[in-house]
Amino acid sequence: MAYRNDLVWMRYQGLKGLDRQGYIDQLMGHDFRSQTGGQLAVIDRASGWLIGDLYLRITPPDCLIGFTVSPIYARQGYGFEAVSGLIEALSQLPDITVMKADVDPGNLASIGLLRKLGFAQTRADDDSLYFELTVAVALS
Repeated sequence: MAYRNDLVWMRYQGLKGLDRQGYIDQLMGHDFRSQTGGQLAVIDRASGWLIGDLYLRITPPDCLIGFTVSPIYARQGYGFEAVSGLIEALSQLPDITVMKADVDPGNLASIGLLRKLGFAQTRADDDSLYFELTVAVALS
């Protein structure tokens, strides 16, 4: 809850400022193939601490991803490692051909991460920049 309730750090995120039960209600038991999607925990392997989370909504042939890293662990490669792993896992799903993300135009760290991961900006509006990554489909 500490990083999710840091309203300055979370200024670009929608899910914030809740109490423990509010987070449990919002984050537990969601179906990633539903219209609301759900969160995945990002855990530090050495300590076992929660260091961030990933959002995932699968609506074939697309999926929408999002990511948050605690400020304590920011800019140490954890976001890149977590999102790279998510991309790799999603690339194995036969019904996913495009991964999407939308980012607040002021969130330069997330924009940089998406570009580093190969996402291309497809459009923009006043509130968001939209990115896509096409998944290579293996031919059998």
